[in-house]
Amino acid sequence: MLNGAGIYGQLREKLWEECEKMATLLNNISVHKKIHSEKDQQPQSPYQVFYGKLPKYFSGLKVFGEIGILKTTYSRLQSKLHNKGSTEIFIGYSTRHGTNVYRMFNLTTQSISISHDITWLNVKYGKWKSQINNAHDPSQQKEQLHDDLSLIHI
Repeated sequence: MLNGAGIYGQLREKLWEECEKMATLLNNISVHKKIHSEKDQQPQSPYQVFYGKLPKYFSGLKVFGEIGILKTTYSRLQSKLHNKGSTEIFIGYSTRHGTNVYRMFNLTTQSISISHDITWLNVKYGKWKSQINNAHDPSQQKEQLHDDLSLIHI
Protein backbone atom coordinates (compact mmCIF):
# COMPACT_ATOMS: atom_id res chain seq x y z
CA MET A 1 0.00 0.00 0.00
CA LEU A 2 2.83 2.40 0.82
CA ASN A 3 4.46 1.74 -2.56
CA GLY A 4 1.17 2.22 -4.41
CA ALA A 5 0.57 5.52 -2.63
CA GLY A 6 4.09 6.74 -3.48
CA ILE A 7 5.09 7.13 0.17
CA TYR A 8 8.84 6.79 0.78
CA GLY A 9 11.55 7.95 3.19
CA GLN A 10 10.79 9.30 6.65
CA LEU A 11 7.08 9.60 5.92
CA ARG A 12 7.03 5.87 5.17
CA GLU A 13 8.53 5.13 8.60
CA LYS A 14 5.84 7.26 10.26
CA LEU A 15 2.92 5.68 8.41
CA TRP A 16 3.82 1.96 8.29
CA GLU A 17 1.76 1.19 11.41
CA GLU A 18 -1.29 2.98 9.99
CA CYS A 19 -0.80 1.05 6.75
CA GLU A 20 -0.76 -2.21 8.70
CA LYS A 21 -4.01 -1.27 10.49
CA MET A 22 -5.62 -0.44 7.16
CA ALA A 23 -4.48 -3.75 5.62
CA THR A 24 -6.01 -5.64 8.55
CA LEU A 25 -9.32 -3.76 8.22
CA LEU A 26 -9.47 -4.48 4.49
CA ASN A 27 -8.60 -8.14 5.00
CA ASN A 28 -11.39 -8.48 7.54
CA ILE A 29 -14.01 -7.10 5.15
CA SER A 30 -12.75 -9.08 2.13
CA VAL A 31 -14.81 -12.10 1.16
CA HIS A 32 -13.05 -15.45 1.61
CA LYS A 33 -14.31 -18.60 -0.16
CA LYS A 34 -13.67 -20.86 2.81
CA ILE A 35 -15.70 -18.82 5.31
CA HIS A 36 -19.42 -19.66 5.41
CA SER A 37 -21.78 -18.90 8.25
CA GLU A 38 -24.07 -21.77 7.19
CA LYS A 39 -24.17 -24.33 4.39
CA ASP A 40 -25.52 -23.25 1.00
CA GLN A 41 -24.91 -19.57 1.77
CA GLN A 42 -22.82 -17.04 -0.09
CA PRO A 43 -19.22 -16.65 1.11
CA GLN A 44 -18.87 -13.90 3.71
CA SER A 45 -16.10 -11.78 5.12
CA PRO A 46 -14.70 -12.54 8.58
CA TYR A 47 -16.29 -9.29 9.81
CA GLN A 48 -19.73 -10.38 8.55
CA VAL A 49 -19.44 -13.82 10.14
CA PHE A 50 -18.40 -12.39 13.50
CA TYR A 51 -20.75 -9.38 13.72
CA GLY A 52 -23.52 -10.42 11.32
CA LYS A 53 -23.33 -7.18 9.32
CA LEU A 54 -20.97 -5.03 7.25
CA PRO A 55 -18.89 -2.34 9.00
CA LYS A 56 -19.94 1.33 8.94
CA TYR A 57 -16.97 2.34 6.82
CA PHE A 58 -17.80 -0.18 4.07
CA SER A 59 -19.90 2.31 2.07
CA GLY A 60 -17.15 4.95 1.89
CA LEU A 61 -14.02 3.00 0.96
CA LYS A 62 -11.03 5.12 -0.08
CA VAL A 63 -7.52 4.39 -1.35
CA PHE A 64 -4.70 4.49 1.21
CA GLY A 65 -2.57 7.59 0.57
CA GLU A 66 -5.29 9.60 -1.20
CA ILE A 67 -4.99 13.36 -0.75
CA GLY A 68 -7.81 15.38 0.71
CA ILE A 69 -8.36 18.92 1.96
CA LEU A 70 -9.55 18.85 5.55
CA LYS A 71 -11.67 21.87 6.42
CA THR A 72 -10.08 23.63 9.39
CA THR A 73 -11.70 27.06 9.40
CA TYR A 74 -15.40 27.51 10.09
CA SER A 75 -15.52 31.29 10.52
CA ARG A 76 -17.86 33.29 8.26
CA LEU A 77 -15.78 36.46 8.63
CA GLN A 78 -12.96 35.47 6.34
CA SER A 79 -11.55 36.38 2.97
CA LYS A 80 -12.72 34.23 0.07
CA LEU A 81 -9.11 33.71 -1.01
CA HIS A 82 -7.87 32.67 2.43
CA ASN A 83 -7.03 28.97 2.89
CA LYS A 84 -9.83 27.22 4.72
CA GLY A 85 -8.25 23.81 5.00
CA SER A 86 -5.09 21.77 5.21
CA THR A 87 -3.75 19.17 2.79
CA GLU A 88 -3.75 15.74 4.41
CA ILE A 89 -3.21 12.07 3.52
CA PHE A 90 -5.91 9.45 4.03
CA ILE A 91 -4.52 6.72 6.31
CA GLY A 92 -7.59 4.81 7.49
CA TYR A 93 -11.07 4.72 8.92
CA SER A 94 -12.29 5.72 12.33
CA THR A 95 -13.96 2.55 13.56
CA ARG A 96 -15.44 4.23 16.64
CA HIS A 97 -17.39 6.90 14.76
CA GLY A 98 -20.19 6.99 12.21
CA THR A 99 -20.11 6.46 8.48
CA ASN A 100 -17.57 8.35 6.34
CA VAL A 101 -15.31 9.41 9.21
CA TYR A 102 -11.66 9.16 8.17
CA ARG A 103 -8.22 9.22 9.79
CA MET A 104 -6.04 11.80 8.07
CA PHE A 105 -2.32 12.57 8.41
CA ASN A 106 -1.50 16.29 8.40
CA LEU A 107 1.68 16.90 6.38
CA THR A 108 2.43 20.22 8.09
CA THR A 109 1.99 19.28 11.74
CA GLN A 110 2.84 15.56 11.28
CA SER A 111 -0.22 14.60 13.35
CA ILE A 112 -3.30 12.43 12.84
CA SER A 113 -6.78 13.91 12.84
CA ILE A 114 -10.25 12.39 12.54
CA SER A 115 -12.87 14.10 10.38
CA HIS A 116 -15.69 13.65 7.91
CA ASP A 117 -15.46 17.17 6.44
CA ILE A 118 -13.00 16.40 3.62
CA THR A 119 -12.83 17.46 0.00
CA TRP A 120 -11.13 14.64 -1.92
CA LEU A 121 -8.63 15.47 -4.68
CA ASN A 122 -8.74 11.90 -6.11
CA VAL A 123 -4.97 11.69 -6.41
CA LYS A 124 -2.47 9.64 -4.40
CA TYR A 125 0.32 11.25 -2.39
CA GLY A 126 3.18 10.31 -4.78
CA LYS A 127 1.49 11.77 -7.87
CA TRP A 128 0.31 14.85 -5.96
CA LYS A 129 3.83 15.52 -4.65
CA SER A 130 5.35 15.23 -8.14
CA GLN A 131 2.70 17.62 -9.50
CA ILE A 132 3.52 20.13 -6.77
CA ASN A 133 7.25 19.82 -7.45
CA ASN A 134 6.71 20.20 -11.22
CA ALA A 135 4.58 23.30 -10.67
CA HIS A 136 7.58 25.03 -9.08
CA ASP A 137 10.09 23.91 -11.76
CA PRO A 138 9.92 26.09 -14.94
CA SER A 139 11.78 23.53 -17.08
CA GLN A 140 9.22 20.86 -16.18
CA GLN A 141 6.39 23.26 -17.05
CA LYS A 142 7.97 23.88 -20.48
CA GLU A 143 8.27 20.14 -21.15
CA GLN A 144 4.65 19.55 -20.05
CA LEU A 145 3.45 22.37 -22.32
CA HIS A 146 5.44 20.88 -25.23
CA ASP A 147 3.91 17.43 -24.54
CA ASP A 148 0.41 18.91 -24.35
CA LEU A 149 0.88 20.85 -27.61
CA SER A 150 2.20 17.76 -29.41
CA LEU A 151 -1.13 16.05 -28.75
CA ILE A 152 -3.02 18.77 -30.61
CA HIS A 153 -3.26 18.08 -34.36
CA ILE A 154 -4.41 20.85 -36.65
